[in-house]
Amino acid sequence: MRISKLFAASLTAAITLGPGITWADGGAAAAGKKVFARCKSCHTAEKGAPHRVGPNLFGVVGRTCGSTDFSRYSPGMQSCAEKGIVWDATHLEKYIVDASKFLEETTGKKGRGMTPQKLNAQQLADVIAYLESLQ
Repeated sequence: MRISKLFAASLTAAITLGPGITWADGGAAAAGKKVFARCKSCHTAEKGAPHRVGPNLFGVVGRTCGSTDFSRYSPGMQSCAEKGIVWDATHLEKYIVDASKFLEETTGKKGRGMTPQKLNAQQLADVIAYLESLQ
């Protein structure tokens, strides 16, 4: 049985962090802000900032997917909203790694999700910690 490198790294991070430790506990928001810099060409993350190619991500954690006034959500993301899926660390992790795959597996509809991001387990934990800090 083959295990993907990202899954193995995530599993290693989860084991290293220990039981009951969340992504936010394992990630550093300040480091995540630096990782997020690569996302700024498509997303903003400041309260009240306009959308870009993708929606503003301020307050994304705890928000229902596809629920902002962003006008270009894909059918997959619209279906995600209809299902009431709320962004949390687990959903964000899967979405950031492969958005189209996440939408298809979650909603059964293909989505025009963002380009899959190549992040190691620590970078992923850090960017999720950063997104969690934006409240």
